[in-house]
Amino acid sequence: FVTFFVGQALLGSHSTSLGEPHVLRAVFGAALYLTMLCLFSAGVTTMLHNQTLALGVLVPFFFLLSPILSAVPKVKTLAHYFPDYAVYAATKAGLTQLSAALRTELGPRDVRVTNVEPGLTETELGGHIDNPELAEQLGGMFAAIPALTAEDVADLIGYTVSRRREVNL
Repeated sequence: FVTFFVGQALLGSHSTSLGEPHVLRAVFGAALYLTMLCLFSAGVTTMLHNQTLALGVLVPFFFLLSPILSAVPKVKTLAHYFPDYAVYAATKAGLTQLSAALRTELGPRDVRVTNVEPGLTETELGGHIDNPELAEQLGGMFAAIPALTAEDVADLIGYTVSRRREVNL
């Protein structure tokens, strides 16, 4: 409940109260969902006997699940209320940190881990944006910044893996 009240205080005039229809049910549902998510994550970590490996399994699972759920009409309409780039930024930050943790843990075992973040790259993903405002913003980015191609990214990956193992890119 503390999180709910803090969140509502931050929302100011857009806040709601526990007395509003379905709010109490939503708060309990969120608490139950997050509790189950924590138990599931703890179970996977225990089963694999390795926190980093568990992250490697769970992070893609949770982030791949999101696009699948966004195909569900009711969930897709709700997704428009999220900040424009928050999910993308959170995903990118999570994978960057996962790569750093895997690099630290697996480096002594002669396993190289890197994270390629090439920047603005021309892919088919832009054609799937159904928010006209975001599509226009992306078009503006492509007009202002020279975009990379898939071949550029492949060249970067080829360069990265051709370095001596002591070189950490």
